[in-house]
Amino acid sequence: MSLQANIYFDIDKTLITEDFSFNINLDLVVNKIAETKKKGVLFHINSNRSLDTAMKYYSVFGFNGDVIFENGSGILERKTNEVVTNIDLFDYDLLLELIKSENQTPLFVDVETELNQYKIKSGRDLDVMFIEKTRKYSASLYLRKLHDGTFVAGDIRKIKYLMEKEFSHNYELKCNYVGGDLMLIHKNASKMNFLTKDKGIICCFGDSETDFDMFELADYFGCPENSSKETKHAVVNMGGEIMHNKYTFGSLEFINRVISRYL
Repeated sequence: MSLQANIYFDIDKTLITEDFSFNINLDLVVNKIAETKKKGVLFHINSNRSLDTAMKYYSVFGFNGDVIFENGSGILERKTNEVVTNIDLFDYDLLLELIKSENQTPLFVDVETELNQYKIKSGRDLDVMFIEKTRKYSASLYLRKLHDGTFVAGDIRKIKYLMEKEFSHNYELKCNYVGGDLMLIHKNASKMNFLTKDKGIICCFGDSETDFDMFELADYFGCPENSSKETKHAVVNMGGEIMHNKYTFGSLEFINRVISRYL
């Protein structure tokens, strides 16, 4: 291998399943990564996750490269251990002011470990607004309705209107009406940010349209079998490959394909 090989991974529905687990023996993947690192390959994260939550999986899998976080809002550079970004911190004071104007008291949580397990003792139904507590350059809101002691998706239409009014000049709003989720991502954020050809061979693996930006700069890219039909169609049209396996197993398959191509 004459050029440095770099493999960039998305996290959710790629390295891990939808319930934050692994669909293959984790040791098989970790050992393959360790073996491949010895050949000079750098393993990077490129995810919409916050830096804090991305680092959890960086450590679990034993990665050795950079961490691009919050959809390209910033990067933790491996060589310097410094965070580089050109995006301002998100204005959470304004966000809280808007939410409280709707007579809601938001709860800051770790979405992966606390959101679904959160317990509220109440004898009545009520709306609850959760906010992901580890984001710095973007915001994730989860509106839930407590009904008969169980959380169901809340109606985000009104809060979406408020968010659009105050934030749409700098942020793109992504809504999941069925799930009751709302995300604000800076318009200058892109998974293409911080990817440059001078780093050597670039290989990228992700499951959704938010990964298309990094695919555009990749020498080789692919998606797991669990990706949507639309994503698979786009990946093939862009010149990428669809793995035969899902989630973590698909990630291992992608590593093996990179090895076959470049090592």
